[in-house]
Amino acid sequence: DDAGNATVPVRVPDRLTSWRVLALAHSREGAQGGATTQFIGTLPTYVDLVVPKFLVNADEVKLPIQIINTTEAAVTSQLSLDAKNGTLAGGGGTKTVPAQSGIVEYATLKAEKAGTITVFGGLAGSDAVQRTIEVRPSGRPESVTRTGTLAEPRTLTIEGPAESDPT
Repeated sequence: DDAGNATVPVRVPDRLTSWRVLALAHSREGAQGGATTQFIGTLPTYVDLVVPKFLVNADEVKLPIQIINTTEAAVTSQLSLDAKNGTLAGGGGTKTVPAQSGIVEYATLKAEKAGTITVFGGLAGSDAVQRTIEVRPSGRPESVTRTGTLAEPRTLTIEGPAESDPT
């Protein structure tokens, strides 16, 4: 503006991180200016799901859910949890987090089949997060090698146990 001030909206990740900004500018007449500032990019309250890198089919784990309050007053909010391709029990409901503090809640997650589980967590009116977990099939890989000539036509049929999951 005419006073030399500029406002530039910038989206930053909403987790606790300090950002340093350097701004340089010049006018049409050739005057130059610059400024540096820093700010912390975080939400007043937020939720984070701590998930393992992978599970094995039929695993059941206790997932920690962190709720952080960076404000000067206690906050009461509704924690909602959900899972796609898995079963999630417990952990949700109304939670009160003291000022400048955090709490950890736990939910039980069960992997029902091989593939990917998506876990959702939300804190009403302030934050939501989604995490994915790879679910590996139970058992172990098995490799069988046969020898012969390259010209021979070959077919391979693998039969698993009745009612087995092909994944």
